[in-house]
Amino acid sequence: MIIKELKDGAKLSIGETVNLEVQFVSLKKDEKNKLGRHPDEEEAYIILSGEAMLLLGEEQQKVKKGQLVYVPANTVHQFTSLADDFAYVYAATWPEELKGRK
Repeated sequence: MIIKELKDGAKLSIGETVNLEVQFVSLKKDEKNKLGRHPDEEEAYIILSGEAMLLLGEEQQKVKKGQLVYVPANTVHQFTSLADDFAYVYAATWPEELKGRK
């Protein structure tokens, strides 16, 4: 069993898990997370507070507290915070053959 405090950067990583990563992230207004694109990794985001613009592929969509966002594998994605309190938790899985590369 693993229990961690829910604070910025709290993360369960591969190594602690078999093929699952979960992380809590908070961003200030106008701050962006790292641009992502993962060939075989699906991700789900639960928006906990605030609002942000989400770049998903070639489209931009406003997201807000209470929403669940699914990001398919091999899709460019990035959040830009529109609030001082934007926070989310994401979960990602990797196929067995990619674990050695992470």
